[in-house]
Amino acid sequence: MKTAVSAKNVSFAYNDETVLRNVSLDISENTFLVLIGPNGGGKSTLLKLILGLLPLQSGEINIFGKPIASAHENIGYVPQDTEKIKNFPVNVLDTAMMGLYPHIKRMTKKEITLAATGALDLFGMAEYKNVRLNELSTGQRQRVILARAVAGKPALLALDEPLSGVDPAGQKLVLEKLKEQLTQTTIIFISHDLSVIPGNATAVGCVNRNLTYHPAGEVTEQLLTNAYGSISAITLVSHSCKCEAPHD
Repeated sequence: MKTAVSAKNVSFAYNDETVLRNVSLDISENTFLVLIGPNGGGKSTLLKLILGLLPLQSGEINIFGKPIASAHENIGYVPQDTEKIKNFPVNVLDTAMMGLYPHIKRMTKKEITLAATGALDLFGMAEYKNVRLNELSTGQRQRVILARAVAGKPALLALDEPLSGVDPAGQKLVLEKLKEQLTQTTIIFISHDLSVIPGNATAVGCVNRNLTYHPAGEVTEQLLTNAYGSISAITLVSHSCKCEAPHD
């Protein structure tokens, strides 16, 4: 199986604070990787390095065998903090269309509209296509942002706490639809909630400065001990709780 993401000896520090230390990782295509770990352990930092949103300080990262800068057209991204977009003067359909930006020169206006509407329909949001973002609930906006991420049928989906604010029924729908995408994409999914792993993940990574990788969709005691230090210290955090460290 081909490698979607390859990271070798990646380290990163904010000022003098080391967040990642010699992290190496190979993610095969069509993998649903869930990244877990304590606040401030480096999950979001690793994802941002993979996406090229932070500059590499050491090590090497390739996406589908190419440097990061050459792979942007094939990536869909849901950032951790999506609340800042709620007051953008756009509606739901406009937002989903943003995910097609790398492809619009090759598409007709009708094709763009159909692709964006189809992505919204995937997450149950097509009926809101003419509604402004600030008129939606937090969970509804999150599903619109997910639609934006998948609209261009990316080969890599990078999702940082994508279920934040989404109600249980919506979470179930999102996870089902994401799994359907695995025939055409690879997913990196950051979560504080370990319950998303059973039945969804095909691989699990625990990030706590270092990376412990388990190439199966299950959480072992050793994996958790390596990541958190103590099983008794683990707290399952609901998606509605915004307690991520500022530069995790």
